Amino acid sequence: MGHAVKLIPAQHVTPFVRGNKNDKNDALAIYEASLRSQIRYVPIKSEAQQEILSIHKIRERLIKQKTASMNQMRGLLINFGLFMPQGQNAFEIVEEIETTTNLCQLDQDKDFESEWVFSPSST
Repeated sequence: MGHAVKLIPAQHVTPFVRGNKNDKNDALAIYEASLRSQIRYVPIKSEAQQEILSIHKIRERLIKQKTASMNQMRGLLINFGLFMPQGQNAFEIVEEIETTTNLCQLDQDKDFESEWVFSPSST
């Protein structure tokens, strides 16, 4: 009893779409694609597979947000004349230095100057 569910990848349905994209044309394209014997169907994912996939997507989004935040912070620091290298290591260095020294005295540190470029803020 019931219907056998089969998933068709969107890239296999696209060649059968006629005219503008709307529900009627999409349904017709899916129907035509399902009639073809050479169409490969996609296996249905289990709940465990869907959970793992969602975790990976969340992780990717968090990495993108972290990278965007670091790039934004670097851009804002440039406005104050502080040019820092790219990457997470630069922010870890800032955190270490922040705990041991005052940020205003960084331009006097010669070892630190080799990696960083300090210039007066031009406003």
